[in-house]
Amino acid sequence: MTAPTPPDSSPVDAGYHPPLFPLFEAVIEGGEAGLARGLLGWNGLATEPATDVALAARAGTVSAVVVSARWPTETDARVSALSALSALAAHPVFVSAAELIAHAEDDARWGPGSVEVDGEALPTSTTVVGGIIAAYCRHDDVHVAVAARDVVSVRTVRRDAVDAYPLDPFAARAYGELDGVPVASALLHSPAGDAPSSRP
Repeated sequence: MTAPTPPDSSPVDAGYHPPLFPLFEAVIEGGEAGLARGLLGWNGLATEPATDVALAARAGTVSAVVVSARWPTETDARVSALSALSALAAHPVFVSAAELIAHAEDDARWGPGSVEVDGEALPTSTTVVGGIIAAYCRHDDVHVAVAARDVVSVRTVRRDAVDAYPLDPFAARAYGELDGVPVASALLHSPAGDAPSSRP
C-alpha cells in the first residue's frame, strides 16, 4: 500500500488543502529541460483535504493532465478523465455536462489500454475524443486519470521535487494566497515554446 501524504500542518483557512493520498504527474519523454508544471485544479470542501487534484505539464508541443483521487465509482473516474481531456482541448469537446456524463456511462466508448506508472505498466480503461487520449487506472489505493495527445507516462510526485510548480501541491494555501499564481490552464494552450520553464 502507498503511504498517505499528510496535509500541511498550518492553520486551516478556506483555500487549497493537499489530499490525504499521493499525487501523480505526467512524464514527458525528452521534455525535462523545457518543462513547465502547474496545479490545474482540485475538488473538495474549502477547509478540508482535496478529494482530487489535477496537475498539468507542458514541454514544447506536448501537454498532459493527470488527476489523482479516490473515486467511489467507475463513472466518477471516467468523468474525471474526460474533464482532464476537456482541459487539454483548444475548443469545447462536450456541449454540456450531460453529454460528458453520457460519454462516461457508455461502455462502448471505452476500451482496454495501458499506462506506465512509476515504471510499471498498468491496465487502463481508455477513450479518445478529438485526438486526445483519456485513460484511468488504479495504483495501490489511488486512482489516476491521465489525458494527453501524445503517449506519456506517470510518476508519483516527490515532496523534494516540486520546484517546477509555481504552487507547491503539498502545501495548504488560503484563497488570498492564490492571487498572482500563474494559471496552469494557460500553459496548456500557450503557443509552442511559450510555456515557462521552472526547471534547469
